[in-house]
Amino acid sequence: MKVLTIAGVTLRRMVRDPLSLFFVFVFPLLLVLVIGATFGGGFQPRIGIVEGNGPTADALAARLRTLDGFTPRTVGSASEAADGVSRGAYEAAIVIPDDGGSMLAVQVVVRQGSSARQIRTVIEGAIAAEAAVLRAADVLVAEGLRPNLREALETVDQVEQLVPGFSVVERSVDDSPNDRPIGTFDLGAAQQLVLFTFLTSLSGGAALIQARQWGVSRRMLATPTSARTVIAGEALGRFGVAIVQALTIATGSSLLFGVYWGPLLPATMIIALFAAVSAGASMLLGSLVDNDQQAGSLGVFLGLAAAALGGAMVPPEIFSPTMRNISHLLPHAWALDAFTEIVRRGGGVSDILIELGMLSLFAVVILVAAATAFRKTLTTS
Repeated sequence: MKVLTIAGVTLRRMVRDPLSLFFVFVFPLLLVLVIGATFGGGFQPRIGIVEGNGPTADALAARLRTLDGFTPRTVGSASEAADGVSRGAYEAAIVIPDDGGSMLAVQVVVRQGSSARQIRTVIEGAIAAEAAVLRAADVLVAEGLRPNLREALETVDQVEQLVPGFSVVERSVDDSPNDRPIGTFDLGAAQQLVLFTFLTSLSGGAALIQARQWGVSRRMLATPTSARTVIAGEALGRFGVAIVQALTIATGSSLLFGVYWGPLLPATMIIALFAAVSAGASMLLGSLVDNDQQAGSLGVFLGLAAAALGGAMVPPEIFSPTMRNISHLLPHAWALDAFTEIVRRGGGVSDILIELGMLSLFAVVILVAAATAFRKTLTTS
């Protein structure tokens, strides 16, 4: 009962500031809204197309304009296309020369970035598909079945519509099913939850220092309350703040923006374990630092640094293999991996046992270190 009382006092102490309530509950949901509204509709790379003259060039330009997932733009010249790519107006540009000779030398200019290879692969695939059509049309002309290339291309298109096609089923290398499509506001929701739960907890470490400075901790120990009870109450209070904030972000984003968080049980386990990690980090910082202002600034710095390194501020997919390994030194990466498994791949508890185990290990180690440091602070103050 005393533990719950101390936890309640801790909760009130940490959320008594209206500004804190805004950053704990409202600001994360606003970020989910902004990120979803900005990027959630799906990124469609812009491609500039310089069209040549002739039936071959026209056919290739028509195919490129109908590529799914791209926004085509007609460009006047090759130099204008290259300049547009360099300035970021287009992610790629295709220069189609006029018909002539035995081969159509198409130029592809791609803007460097994380998606450059994928964009180039799609464009080259479209060019290869059109090249196959052109070869079939050339055969018709060469055999005298059609008088010119334009009519031959029309015939090939008609044949394509009559001949049954084939379907492709994509599977990953580990034979797992296709990833679940990302909703408009799903992008970044888990990252915001991890970022703000940890950041707010670390910033709340200053409240623990204030309690020591004001003599609250000493007065509790002067009563028939053991140091173990005080430590448990402080830890439970911080866990309460972290879990309430995380559940508010998850529930609010789900109800307001339709964010999917996966099956209830594994999602709750991830949130609870990460909240325990955050509570331990808050207590550890509040026990090791003596100045509350320094603790507040240090908490913000450490929280943002950990989020950036753990993949909660940028997509983990852009990390190099080395950075991916380094990011897993932090609990953020394990929590995000777990959310990815249950949200995008439909996994359950059995599919994230490693991630849950690592989060449990982080929680135990940090909470034990925090309790040890806080006990030492209480008994020496």
